Amino acid sequence: MNGQGIHEFSQWCLQNAVDFPLLKPDEWVRTNAPHKKPSNKSLAVIQKQDCVLAHDHIQDVSHVFTPERPVHNRQEAAKLFREAEERRLAVEAERQAMQDLRARQAQDRWRPGVTTHTHPYITKKQLSGLHNARIEANTGALMIPMRAPSVGLVNLQLIYPSGEKRFTAGARVKGAYSVIGSLTNAERVLVCEGWATGASLFELYELPVVVAFNAGNLMPVCQALRSRFENLVVVVAGDDDRQNRVNTGRQKAIEAAEAIGATLLFPELCKCCKCTDWNDHAACSRRCGRG
Repeated sequence: MNGQGIHEFSQWCLQNAVDFPLLKPDEWVRTNAPHKKPSNKSLAVIQKQDCVLAHDHIQDVSHVFTPERPVHNRQEAAKLFREAEERRLAVEAERQAMQDLRARQAQDRWRPGVTTHTHPYITKKQLSGLHNARIEANTGALMIPMRAPSVGLVNLQLIYPSGEKRFTAGARVKGAYSVIGSLTNAERVLVCEGWATGASLFELYELPVVVAFNAGNLMPVCQALRSRFENLVVVVAGDDDRQNRVNTGRQKAIEAAEAIGATLLFPELCKCCKCTDWNDHAACSRRCGRG
């Protein structure tokens, strides 16, 4: 490896608050996804002979970093484009094969899951039940199903008794969602980021809730819902990351709602703590005697 693409990747890391990892030729290494904590480890990076490849498992987006150099004629431009397209297709084929494998593994883990029990995370979040989740008997993990339209179960979010959260590595995230309640014959649906937030919304409004799992996935999920249910009234129940310099939760919720003509719903947050979402809102309401 002669440094092809490393400079471009390092510049991208600086621009996106990504910890530059110790790259190893032809070996995947992990670092934090853009603008996430160093412990996140959701960005997979591999150093190839002529480029650096990175895959963001949160946004389900791949990046190819190659050095920029001048193109002197049409033939060379066509050759470079063809080579880049071949690399892209190879990465996409590898990614799809991995997603297919992870989907089958997720389905195998999901089937024997326990459907009638409680869980430390549910107790911590002051929820009344599993809300379409299951518990894995041997690990104690709360399993949140992630489904894709016309495909089925493609991934699991695992929440362990310690509170640690993980997606199945290499599985699909973009456009995948979990439903609390049922969309069958539904006239109105709430869309939110996290599962605990969705469960709180379901308990509060008694409407079906679609969980997108992160702010960046709100747009793909809302678009999938609009494509599948043309007349469904969609309400985006956004987080309000008011403590952050950039309020990503509010910004992404507004963008997703505007894209499909949905309405917006934000929690009325108290001034005495750092609550940001509907689960926080429910807990604060109980603590202050409002609910």
